[in-house]
Amino acid sequence: MRSHFAAAALAAAMVVCAPTMALAGDRDNARVAIAEAKAKLDMNEKTGVTGEAADIQSRGRMALDKAQHEFKKSDEDGAQAAAREASALAELAATTQQKQTIDGQTALTAATVRPN
Repeated sequence: MRSHFAAAALAAAMVVCAPTMALAGDRDNARVAIAEAKAKLDMNEKTGVTGEAADIQSRGRMALDKAQHEFKKSDEDGAQAAAREASALAELAATTQQKQTIDGQTALTAATVRPN
């Protein structure tokens, strides 16, 4: 009988604690997603973004601000969604900057090379 009571108490404790453990995981996941997005945006700023890439970078910063705001409100799902958006925008800004650089180099090369 004692073991049944202990098993029932353990099961009840797991039911009560399980949502808390899941929430802690969600909070950690949101924290990691925000940190990843911030690192990507910071890297873009260190390497420099201009033109259209700078506009995309600005949208990424706004999404990161939203993620941090949602995190402070304890809306982990909203924070993760906004952080994923910020991360995607950071990647798009980096890719756009690379394209702009290549386009500039191509134009320079085309201007210096004259056909016979």
